[in-house]
Amino acid sequence: MRLTWEAAQRHKINVFGDFQDGCICRSSTGVGLAPEAIQAYHFRPQALLPGTWSSPVTNRLLMEAGYAAVLSSSPRFLAPGVDMSHISILSAGN
Repeated sequence: MRLTWEAAQRHKINVFGDFQDGCICRSSTGVGLAPEAIQAYHFRPQALLPGTWSSPVTNRLLMEAGYAAVLSSSPRFLAPGVDMSHISILSAGN
């Protein structure tokens, strides 16, 4: 989403928003990892929100200001019935 607003004849404001939703899900187990050791990450919300203001004061002077914010969340989800105190044990023997 991009918005441009001319607040006055010499004042221009631009804002932009990029919202995304991502996931590194538990679709399969990794090599050498027990199924209960696999973690999932859901990146919700993810957003980039920049904005700028510009104003040509004279023919030789342009004033500009900008701001940007990044919203990011990456909570970790464990397999059902597993909590952070559990230790994964993988036996490679017979």
